Amino acid sequence: MKKRAIGEVTGPYRFLQLIWVVLTHPEYDWDVVVRYVDGTPEAMEDLAKRCEMSGLFKKVYICDESTLDSSMGAKIKAFMKLGIHYITFRKQKYFDKFIIDVVGQNDYQLYCPENSFSMLGCAFMHQHKKAPIIILEDGSWDYVNISFHYKFPVNLAANMFFYMHLLNSIGKRNFKLNEYAIKYASNPDNLSEKNFKEIRKLYNDPEILPRYRKLVADVYEVEKLEGKAVVFGGITASTKKNDDIHSFLRWLEKEYKGEKVYIKTHPRDSYDYKSDVVNLSIINRMVPGELFYSLIDDETDIIFTIPSTMIMNVPKEKKIKMLRYDPSIMYKEYQKEFDSVVKLAATDKVEVVDV
Repeated sequence: MKKRAIGEVTGPYRFLQLIWVVLTHPEYDWDVVVRYVDGTPEAMEDLAKRCEMSGLFKKVYICDESTLDSSMGAKIKAFMKLGIHYITFRKQKYFDKFIIDVVGQNDYQLYCPENSFSMLGCAFMHQHKKAPIIILEDGSWDYVNISFHYKFPVNLAANMFFYMHLLNSIGKRNFKLNEYAIKYASNPDNLSEKNFKEIRKLYNDPEILPRYRKLVADVYEVEKLEGKAVVFGGITASTKKNDDIHSFLRWLEKEYKGEKVYIKTHPRDSYDYKSDVVNLSIINRMVPGELFYSLIDDETDIIFTIPSTMIMNVPKEKKIKMLRYDPSIMYKEYQKEFDSVVKLAATDKVEVVDV
């Protein structure tokens, strides 16, 4: 009888990683939790459907666990409850029950959170005494030493819980529980923190790659992109301001007037991109952008609008344009993240374009 494992995903990028992890751990029967972050219910349902299509999972759970993305009052209530369990020496009971409330059980022999930032992810991490932990790559933030910021008093509680090794809701890389986890990464040598039990490289087993690629192709049907440019990213996944969107569209209309341009937005980007000047075609945002690289002609421009780990997987022969915005209209850590990610590009043919 096989051992049992459970993974967690919130989007297509992590789903690709989880597929790889499942294929490299065939000794387990896998369940998966599709967790809502800040996308749409439709996006969550789409991801759950693709998990089922893969045939890799015995059970697919949908979890609207938004404790850390909810109102100030809900955050304070959740933190108070966790604090009470901690001072009464019942923290493990708290995290065990959290998992049971989501999936109805907690008897797995392997846990695979996508990161340690959510309540569910931390609950998985706290199972390290009884089972191995595998943690997925968390985008460009794995390569930049930055963290989240909340308003007082939530920020105080979040920092306190971090240093108590309870909860990593502030997103710092050197979380104590990482020491018990096996980390998967596209670029292990450049991780900003390496305090893991073990670090493994994604997509590097030649025996598994053919099956992985076929399975991904079966789950996601993609077509060749024939146009002047393909834009990857999506601005509103990074900031709620509109200045950056206007800057991007002005630049796009100037550079590609009358041309066919595809936009592959971030899964959490719901902005309605339109132009009377450029012939825009919006790609399904729930399809991983990496799948389109082999379908883009060399003559087609590849453009990134936000710092993304996608550039670490661009074929070396491809040329890319990386758009850079005025830091004053972007989020706090934008410049730091931008500079770090550009250095990680798999190709040395990177043109930074100020817009």
